Amino acid sequence: MTDQEKVVEVQRDYSAVNRYVDHLLDRHQDSLAYNHVNRWKLVLWGVGILLIAVALAYYIYSWAVYIQKKEPLNNSAVSPIISEQTKTENVKQITTNLIEANNEKPVDQPYEVKKVSVEFTVFKKVDLTGDRKIVTGYSFEPSNIETPKYQYCYLDILEGENTTRNVMLASKQGISGVQWRTNIDKTYYGLGQSHCHFRFD
Repeated sequence: MTDQEKVVEVQRDYSAVNRYVDHLLDRHQDSLAYNHVNRWKLVLWGVGILLIAVALAYYIYSWAVYIQKKEPLNNSAVSPIISEQTKTENVKQITTNLIEANNEKPVDQPYEVKKVSVEFTVFKKVDLTGDRKIVTGYSFEPSNIETPKYQYCYLDILEGENTTRNVMLASKQGISGVQWRTNIDKTYYGLGQSHCHFRFD
């Protein structure tokens, strides 16, 4: 190398390239973080939908079990409605049986008044819990089988193997009003109000 030759140093600025590379790295890291968050969002959505499906299935199952275990209608609650509709028919049928038993032959008009010669009573019973029942009696005269001469209602309580106790609740003479007993327990009075069924009340 001659004295006239000089060493030339060239300095190059790569700061712009470095900034661009750093920018690409930042974008890559942001993309990774974004994808990570999205994956967790999908997982949480999946868990939520699964929980809703399980809750809905449990609700449907509980409803099906409830329907299967639902108790049938209580006959004692339905019988007063049926009885009200069929009282007259029952009285006529009983009269028919009495006439046929007395005459030992069928009759064309089984409930003719002139052929009934004895007084009779028809009973309606409503079974309650605790070996108890409400009994309503309808007593008829031979001359009038449409309107009871006397009606009464009492509570029948089984107190032993062969022992029962009757608590008179109310009575009705002819077409007059019902006379409720005032010296009875309030519980018995409430049972009478619910289950004693008087005609023409």
